[in-house]
Amino acid sequence: MANPAPAEYNLNDMALDGLSLLDHLEVEKAHIVGASMGGMIAQVMTLNYPERVLTLTAIMSTPGFDTPGLSGPHQKFIDAMKESMVLNLLEQEEDALVVIEEALTGSRFAFDKRRFRKEAKKRIQQGVNTSNAQIAAVGASPNRFDRLPEIQKPTLIVHGTEDPLIPIDHGLSLAENIPNAAKMILQGVGHEIPEALVPTIASRLSVHFNQVVE
Repeated sequence: MANPAPAEYNLNDMALDGLSLLDHLEVEKAHIVGASMGGMIAQVMTLNYPERVLTLTAIMSTPGFDTPGLSGPHQKFIDAMKESMVLNLLEQEEDALVVIEEALTGSRFAFDKRRFRKEAKKRIQQGVNTSNAQIAAVGASPNRFDRLPEIQKPTLIVHGTEDPLIPIDHGLSLAENIPNAAKMILQGVGHEIPEALVPTIASRLSVHFNQVVE
């Protein structure tokens, strides 16, 4: 599949950033874990630089938003994006972030609006740009679906059943097309890593990592 949109910086550049960090730390090979866009970068690292990868874990990720047959974002998330844009235009940045985060949250764990507002304040202080080069890089990078069978590293796919941004069929597509990939399906979870599930996910990752003996 062709590169859909040119940009100065793409996912391969981000993969090279990760490899540069490994070089700096003098780490020859690593267990590569990425969530959302990070999961896309992790795929690129594994495809293009497999000699540096021990295992791959892609969390709430996709082989490409333009993959034929895969779902687009849920309507509730699209509606939240529209509402968020209006709130940003009104300079209500905190409310805009709350609207998006609540829309990304699945039904299994209640959204803690008061707690998230504290997180939102930190994000605003650090600077939030929803139209940055990172998002452009995703659109500028080639779709990975046709190359998934090339991945020969032990792979774990983690995905929530209620992900409204990258629906569950994207994660299932990764699991079905990467040879021998395992999957961890999180019932009632959206585009999030709920704090209550961190120990369970960490335990599954440990098992995944330990299957490789170097």
